[in-house]
Amino acid sequence: TFTYSVTVSSGGCTSTATTTVKVNTSVSVSANTSAICSGGTLQLNSTVTQGAFSWKGPNNLVTLAASPTINIPNATTADAGVYSLTVTNTAGCTGTVTISATVYANPSITLSGPPVCAGQSLVFTATPTAGSSNTLNVYSWNGPAAFATTTAVPSLSRPSATTAMSGN
Repeated sequence: TFTYSVTVSSGGCTSTATTTVKVNTSVSVSANTSAICSGGTLQLNSTVTQGAFSWKGPNNLVTLAASPTINIPNATTADAGVYSLTVTNTAGCTGTVTISATVYANPSITLSGPPVCAGQSLVFTATPTAGSSNTLNVYSWNGPAAFATTTAVPSLSRPSATTAMSGN
């Protein structure tokens, strides 16, 4: 706290007034989140541990919380976007930060592979269904006889098919 004073003089007469001023600590706010898949819990966190927390964001989110962390269960792509957090300390000082949250749509695919004769190549094609993205996909293939491989492309060819590869 600091004391300020002022003295005024007029016609040889003086008067003095004083006041005490307290400069309160400002609020420094930081927040974080991690990208999730649709259906997961979106968690928004702040490193500030004291104060009143007001989160605002997509999907009409407005919440006053006593905790620096909020969870949005069963998040969808509509929950992705920019969130703002305003923290108010006990002195009434505020600080605000914005963060961007990512909610990825779950991929949806169909798989096709026509029957073949022994000795021919087995060819499989995974096709994203309507509304699914085919960017950033990783395809993990599994089959009979402990077959497993991972590719970045939606097709797989296994040459020289045998009846053991049929999965029946």
